[in-house]
Amino acid sequence: MGVDQEKQSMFDNAVKQVPTNDLVINFASAVSAGMGVYIMESELRKRGADAASNRNAQLGWALFDFPETQFNTNIYGYVDIVDLWIDSNFGYSTYPNQFTII
Repeated sequence: MGVDQEKQSMFDNAVKQVPTNDLVINFASAVSAGMGVYIMESELRKRGADAASNRNAQLGWALFDFPETQFNTNIYGYVDIVDLWIDSNFGYSTYPNQFTII
């Protein structure tokens, strides 16, 4: 498993273990051998693979390096992780459908 996959797995496991009404704060990047490991794209891919009804709701807080980095999607144009994260609090009303990064 690569460092980026390991970080994504750790992030996913943390979200699953949080009791209702508890807050998760996660710094969602890492440094390995002098290179940054960022999960914004893999997190968007993961959340986009499901329709809104199957995604985690109210994801809490996550700190990302370069959160403004946008990724082109097949149906919503350019999206960044912050937009999707905020939208989780509103039932993904802006991004209700499955999407892929292109």
